Amino acid sequence: MNQICIIGCGLIGGSFAALVKKYQPSMTIIGMDTNEHHLSVAQAKGLIDSSAEMLNPNTLRSTDLIIIASPISTIVPMIQTINATVTTPCTIVEFSSVKSILNTPIVTNSHHTIVPMHPMGGLDVQGVAHASVEVLEGCPMIVFENQHPRHEWFKSWSFQLVHCPSTDIHDEWMMHVSHGPYILASVLPHLLSHKKDHELSQLQTISAGGFRDTTRVCNAAIDWGLDILTGNKANAIAFIKQTIASLQALQTHLEDNDDNKLKHWLSLAKTTRNKIAK
Repeated sequence: MNQICIIGCGLIGGSFAALVKKYQPSMTIIGMDTNEHHLSVAQAKGLIDSSAEMLNPNTLRSTDLIIIASPISTIVPMIQTINATVTTPCTIVEFSSVKSILNTPIVTNSHHTIVPMHPMGGLDVQGVAHASVEVLEGCPMIVFENQHPRHEWFKSWSFQLVHCPSTDIHDEWMMHVSHGPYILASVLPHLLSHKKDHELSQLQTISAGGFRDTTRVCNAAIDWGLDILTGNKANAIAFIKQTIASLQALQTHLEDNDDNKLKHWLSLAKTTRNKIAK
């Protein structure tokens, strides 16, 4: 493999390019993005070798691997355009954090080989200006096939492959470890949003790590938040209902002055957290 085309030169697309350049410096990387500034920054940082017009058929046809790292809502329309304009079968790997969107004839009936993968890395800031090797190096890469020759490419770029049985299970996973935390991280600032500016300034003076760490992922791009909530809607609604039920149980334990149940609620949360968090 000699050439990759990355569609979407933001934080993830740019960081993936940086990773490939580190482990395979001879690789030619072509960037595509609707934002010309992103392409300029990516090229200035040495992440891509050149840029091409968005979804240019000649460029896509001549590349060995196409990576789609653009927003969730653009994935299916983009594949639809590629289906219509690129007749030569290509290998397309898409990195979105919602996979149920791929359960459409546009994807399943495509003459291209469309491979869902999901690199589990990122930051709470967006944009190619923040892209670097460290964002993705050594991160888990969720895959949906047990064995395939293309997996060796990603292993050689330091990813730790994790097999997922289905796209539905993937989206449940994401609600537990990514999309759900985003919802919960947004709740506390939202509860405080009615306060006056001088009250928020007072809280800023005394706030420390607890507030900052708990609400960190709330700082993600709003468009990303909309994409994951609408794209993973059924799981989001179920998660919110479960959250309400858990909080209602906590409320009941407090109202009943039941210290034993309060302790059990808190202990269960702590124990479960430590089984998951690295």
